[in-house]
Amino acid sequence: NNNNEHLKEVFIALRALLQSPWNDYQYLVNQTSESILMDNSGELKNKVKELLSSFDTGIQGLSIKTKGGAPFEIIHGVVKYLKPNADMFEIQTKHKLFDGDTELEGVEVLFDIESYGTRRLYGLGGYILSLMNSGVAIIIDELNSSFHPLMTEAIIKLFHNPETNPNNAQ
Repeated sequence: NNNNEHLKEVFIALRALLQSPWNDYQYLVNQTSESILMDNSGELKNKVKELLSSFDTGIQGLSIKTKGGAPFEIIHGVVKYLKPNADMFEIQTKHKLFDGDTELEGVEVLFDIESYGTRRLYGLGGYILSLMNSGVAIIIDELNSSFHPLMTEAIIKLFHNPETNPNNAQ
C-alpha cells in the first residue's frame, strides 16, 4: 500500500525494481546480445557459448550482429531507452555437420530455429552471466518454469563457480 507518505518513495522504488523481465523472452535475448557486443574481450560470448554447448545443443559457435547492419550505438539506444523488447539482433549459431563419419565445415543456423529451451537458456543464462560481473543480487521467481531441471541446476551452479561469478553475485 502506498498511502503512507513516508513509505511512498520506497514503495515506488521497490515496485519498479521487482517488475520482472525474466519472462520477457525478447528482452532477455536483447540484453544478452547487447552485453556480448559491448564486451570487447569476448569473454562473455565464450561463457554463453560454453553454457549452450554444455547441454548437447550441438552449438559450436555464436554470431551476433545488429539487424540490417544498423550501427550498434543506435540499436543500444533503442533497446535501452525506447523499445527494450524489440527484435534488434541477428543471431546465428554454428553447428558441426557430418557426412557419415566425416566432419565437414560447420553450418550456421538462424537462432530462431533453435529449440525454445536453447533460446531461453541463451537469453536468461547470458543475462545472468552478464550481471554476475557486477556482483548484484538477482531475484528470479520460478526459475524452473521453462527449463529442464538440468538446465535449472546448471544456472544455479553458475553462482557457485568463481570463474562465472567472480564478484559473488547472489
